[in-house]
Amino acid sequence: MHRYLDEFVTKDLDRKIVLVGGPRQVGKTTLARSLPFTRVSYLNFDAGEDRDIIRRQTWSRASDLVIFDELHKMKSWKTWLKGIYDTQGIPP
Repeated sequence: MHRYLDEFVTKDLDRKIVLVGGPRQVGKTTLARSLPFTRVSYLNFDAGEDRDIIRRQTWSRASDLVIFDELHKMKSWKTWLKGIYDTQGIPP
């Protein structure tokens, strides 16, 4: 299903982190997972295995897109995410 936000989010992902927020059950995860990328890493902080991957920062760097779902549940997630971006940036 095409959403009006798709093109804006896809365009912005070329040069910055995109955060999608909103109330429960409005389609944030569905939107993120439907973006036109081939190699996507989807990590949900609610899932124990994914939570370990996030904390250890061991997701695939070959991914075109990394989706961190429920990341707001991680203490100091904003600082953590900024640190990842500042040291690793967006791969060329």
